[in-house]
Amino acid sequence: MLRLDKNNIGDVGVRHLATAIESGKCVLTELCLNDNQIGVEGARHIAAALGSGKCELAVLGLSRNHIGDEGSRHIASALESGQCSLIKLWLDENKIGAEGARHVATAIGSGKCLLTLLALGRNHIGDEGARHMATAIESSKCELTELWLDESQISDEGAHHIAAAIECGKKRLLTKLELSRNVMSFCVFIVISKAVCEKNSVRVVMIQSVKLRQWTPDQLKALLLLSANCHWPDVVQVVLE
Repeated sequence: MLRLDKNNIGDVGVRHLATAIESGKCVLTELCLNDNQIGVEGARHIAAALGSGKCELAVLGLSRNHIGDEGSRHIASALESGQCSLIKLWLDENKIGAEGARHVATAIGSGKCLLTLLALGRNHIGDEGARHMATAIESSKCELTELWLDESQISDEGAHHIAAAIECGKKRLLTKLELSRNVMSFCVFIVISKAVCEKNSVRVVMIQSVKLRQWTPDQLKALLLLSANCHWPDVVQVVLE
């Protein structure tokens, strides 16, 4: 494992690293480049290496950079190339919007992507981005077991898409879903909870600190009834605010 977090290596530094990992002589399987001022050009270099067929990386951390939608497109192209060996990818806090989420989601559902963990939190994918991700996790070709969409500006509309995907998913491999610090109404919170309980596939759902708009006594009663009558997954962590 090579950890180079917080070194300001930038796009030029990434270009040199990319040359090394696609040389055919590099046996590195884990690389952390979090918080390194990496932009679109750096993402392009990394993507070219990942899709070269000579890169052994299985784990890549690119959190807290600024690759944006265009950088996401390059990474997504590598993921669906059929030559990429990544199984875990962190892209959280990268100024990625709905368009970037669409590129990544398309790759995940392509049948050529090996990712089992994707961290896309603290971006601004919104409801449209959540819809794209929902389409991906519903696909029979999706291999994801963990999906992180915390603090992603997802509201009721996007949450509905995710709940429907959990209910209708073909493979049902998803075991961890992170939706912290989004904004959804009580009703949609219940919809997601029911989807998780009834399908019993998502074993860990992190929806703590969800900013619910207003809790009334009747709503709290409904939540208690749900927890009493529904077969919850092993661990469901919820902190009411």
